[in-house]
Amino acid sequence: MILFWTMFAAMLLAGERIFGKLATNYGNPVYGLLLMQSAMVVFGILNYFFSAYVLKQPMQFNIPAKGILFFLLAGLVVGRWVFLMLVVFKGGATASYFTPLVAGGQIVFAMLLGMLFLGEAITGLQIIGAAAIVIGVVLFNL
Repeated sequence: MILFWTMFAAMLLAGERIFGKLATNYGNPVYGLLLMQSAMVVFGILNYFFSAYVLKQPMQFNIPAKGILFFLLAGLVVGRWVFLMLVVFKGGATASYFTPLVAGGQIVFAMLLGMLFLGEAITGLQIIGAAAIVIGVVLFNL
């Protein structure tokens, strides 16, 4: 089931990039970021009510201060990421060019940051796999 939801998340992320690229034909990335973040807030509120009243599983709001800090930092990173995506698309990059480059870079940076900040171990086989993906991304964009 984890693989299914992971692939579903990948599909949604691809949709974000396609809709983001389409949106940059119609407006400024700063306003686009505000609209996208507003949509995320509204969807988050709707998720709460769906969970509480349809699934009968209300969410608890007892998050420790450190957890709140990390959620806020993640939100800042996402906000910056979305803005940069819109700027790059507004500059003329295609979704089929941009998305693989970001995916390859994301793998490398996630491995490095996971090792540095989360203490995750990286095996030689994972490094070879990441290198193969990055090589594939480079070849894809030739």
